[in-house]
Amino acid sequence: MRRSHLPDAIDNILRQYLGKKLERFNVHYNLVEPHHKPNIDSWISFAVDAQVENLSLTLFKYVLSLNFYTNPFLCELSLNDCLLTLEKGIFVNWNSLVQLHLRDMSFGVGVIRDVLKGTPKLHTMKLLSCTRVCNIISEGLST
Repeated sequence: MRRSHLPDAIDNILRQYLGKKLERFNVHYNLVEPHHKPNIDSWISFAVDAQVENLSLTLFKYVLSLNFYTNPFLCELSLNDCLLTLEKGIFVNWNSLVQLHLRDMSFGVGVIRDVLKGTPKLHTMKLLSCTRVCNIISEGLST
């Protein structure tokens, strides 16, 4: 299979999933082209709809879709090289999230603060090779 056909092949596989809940979902895709964004958006929607508990995304400079920020079933989240942005009026709802791992990320002003507001059960946050991170204040995080 040619690499350019891979996103459509993944879409077809995910459409065949009949389960109601998904424990783990990993996407490591380093050739994100603008025309692949709808495919990747649908993969993330699939994970959210399947009430995924453990999500790992490595997506080169991919801007996470808005539905990504609402997943009350998410317990562990790992993001690598994605773009985490929050538009005005968008709130994080990761009420079950206890572990957050961020690697090779850059954040807009206030993004980490807003993420912490939407993760009341968070007790572990790891930041590796992240830029533009300032003034992290959270009473719930362990040190």
